[in-house]
Amino acid sequence: MISRIGFSLWAIVALPLAAHADNCTVPNSIVKVTNSRSGPWEVVDFYVKAPMTASTSVTAPTGPTFTEVASGNPITVPGNRWTQVTFNSVDWMCSTPSLFSLPKPIVKSIKQTGRFEGTVSYVIGRKGHHFMGSSWATIGGLKRLRLKYF
Repeated sequence: MISRIGFSLWAIVALPLAAHADNCTVPNSIVKVTNSRSGPWEVVDFYVKAPMTASTSVTAPTGPTFTEVASGNPITVPGNRWTQVTFNSVDWMCSTPSLFSLPKPIVKSIKQTGRFEGTVSYVIGRKGHHFMGSSWATIGGLKRLRLKYF
């Protein structure tokens, strides 16, 4: 009887942890984050599973130290200019694969600074180059937010 109770308690505690470890595949979740280079341009792409109802904001914060949303721990993002991307009202109880090849000549670092209560945020650190803007595109069943640097 005690071992059954112990196993049941373990299952109740482990279930949310296991759900958090699964990759994001449901609508309105960030499926993956990538970076690439094409000629003089560098891009960072965020892919969100459609249909997307999340709102996003792109800001230029002051760094290099940021505060992780859930823990309050400091996160250092290398670079001398930064771009913060925040997704509100997204599925945050999953794991988003990050497929980065860093550092590049412009983009030096991409770090997740928050994943808590429907909000997921990232900070992109770059070295002295310009943020040229962001754009949305639909690719298959995904919405892609592309940030472009020159």
